[in-house]
Amino acid sequence: MDNLTHTLLGAALARTPLGRLSPYATPALLIGANLPDLDAVVRLWQGREGYLVHHRGITHAVPGVVAQALLLAAGLRWLERRRERRSGRPAGSWAGAATLAAVSLGSHPLLDLLNIYGLRPWLPFDPRWIYGDIAFIVDPWLWLALGAAVLLTGPRTRAGTLAWGLVFALAAAAVAAAASGGLVAWTAAGAWFAGLAGLVAARISGWRPRRPRTALKPPGEVRNIEILKEGDTWLLLSWDKPDEGGEVTAYHIQRREPRGEWEEVATSIDRIELLRDQPRGLELDFRVLATNRAGTGGPSATVTAVL
Repeated sequence: MDNLTHTLLGAALARTPLGRLSPYATPALLIGANLPDLDAVVRLWQGREGYLVHHRGITHAVPGVVAQALLLAAGLRWLERRRERRSGRPAGSWAGAATLAAVSLGSHPLLDLLNIYGLRPWLPFDPRWIYGDIAFIVDPWLWLALGAAVLLTGPRTRAGTLAWGLVFALAAAAVAAAASGGLVAWTAAGAWFAGLAGLVAARISGWRPRRPRTALKPPGEVRNIEILKEGDTWLLLSWDKPDEGGEVTAYHIQRREPRGEWEEVATSIDRIELLRDQPRGLELDFRVLATNRAGTGGPSATVTAVL
């Protein structure tokens, strides 16, 4: 399949519980979903003919996919451990990294198997091609189906809306060009544009698929608290939202002086807070607790500063 389809599938997978396995889950899934197509570099020294010969070769075969998954998992764990050393908090696991790598890399040949191009899954032991013959290499209807999963679920940010807006504007231009060139009937193209308009309207209106109501739970433990900057009487504190529990409505920042008790010094709705007018010359401990209507989660790890 085309790389837009692979990218949309990776982004859709990031909307599932897989997206909570690592702080880098989304980029890992996007990279893994496209990684086998690195065989396109053959075009640089063998041209288009060489690319057609080698495309969907060893990088799309089972041994190649396994090797790429191992490399992606190792790279992901390296990033997670680097984050762990900086924050002092767990930021993933080998099991999570292996799952992300396996699912994202495995999705690529499975999608490619659907179309008329096919692939050679048992290279270098068996060069035979296998074809699914279910879809064409480029399928705009898959763009819409996967686009619905991406556009109508998960967090909605201005940057994300602009990025996906650009992606689907290019997709719409491609469909219009195909219809103008006679490759697609205008009736089919019109139906596709109607579907895209519906997705855009749903995204703008804030519509989401209805979820069954569940009892609200208190948030889990705040993760990866760290001091980003500090001055004479101030410091900039940041943290990551809990992995578990209910949706967070606010964060309570607490401070403890030597031999003292914990006291609340600020409340924030963001995951970063500038604390001003802090005592100088004392060893100060800080921690963060997440809260919602159901209760307050456990305290984060403690960070210490001497201003």
